[in-house]
Amino acid sequence: MFAHLSEVPDFADKLHLYVALAPIASVTYMSSKALSIVGNTPLAQIMQFLHMYDFLPWMDIPTLEYDFCYYFSSLCADAVHSLDGDISVDNLDRFPVIVAHEPGGTSVRNMELWEQGIHHNSSAFCKFDYGELTNMRVYHNITAPCYDLSAIKAPVAWWVGNEDALADPRDVEWLR
Repeated sequence: MFAHLSEVPDFADKLHLYVALAPIASVTYMSSKALSIVGNTPLAQIMQFLHMYDFLPWMDIPTLEYDFCYYFSSLCADAVHSLDGDISVDNLDRFPVIVAHEPGGTSVRNMELWEQGIHHNSSAFCKFDYGELTNMRVYHNITAPCYDLSAIKAPVAWWVGNEDALADPRDVEWLR
């Protein structure tokens, strides 16, 4: 949404308020172990080579996630812990319900964008980097442009947890 609001500032006229829960535009201070591993391995390239374009897609058996977390709660907690940090602040009894309602994964291209964010030299929120040749065709520049977050006119309210390993409060402050 931040990308869209920066590219189409007049979209703010359609919003009374944009409410962002754990907003992420930079991952400079992210401490998520799982996403750090993804960012430091060629996982997206391997998946594309194998013609796999969905990363952790939603399963056709919605109770599978519930049952897994119900019967293997410690494994489920470890998986969630690797993504978002300290689980001591979470209600472990609710994990089966929460995970069973997870709408799905993401695209491999989105995972590549995460990798690019992890490897970016500074705090920035940039468009997808296709490489110099394709960037020239798409962006008319050899580098992918960054979004101008100062162009956002919409009123934004956001919440972030102090123990969030993905949306680190320092990254959210940078976004603000």
